[in-house]
Amino acid sequence: MENNLFWFWKDAVGTKFCDDVIKFASTLKKRNASTTGPESKEVFSDFRKSKVVWLSEKWIYDIFLPIISDANKKAGWGWTIDTAEYFQFTVYHGDKNEGGFYGWHTDGSSDFI
Repeated sequence: MENNLFWFWKDAVGTKFCDDVIKFASTLKKRNASTTGPESKEVFSDFRKSKVVWLSEKWIYDIFLPIISDANKKAGWGWTIDTAEYFQFTVYHGDKNEGGFYGWHTDGSSDFI
């Protein structure tokens, strides 16, 4: 079985679903996003400037969880997945010179498994 670093589909969820998520998330209060250091004490604003909201609606999970499960199988990862984190919806406004950017960073220590 293959073991890939990533797996993707083209047009897996369709534009209507994407539009629905964007419309829904646009109604929610967003907060300034941050990237923190290893001890989560220091905030680094030089890695990103954006707004985020976390999505936990069942209708979103109903679409994504089967896709995640299928990717887990087809990519050869074989992870036991029995829970999922909230989905992060991020809004960027322009490039770094215009006030919005997102640089390379890790999301947590588990990124290095």
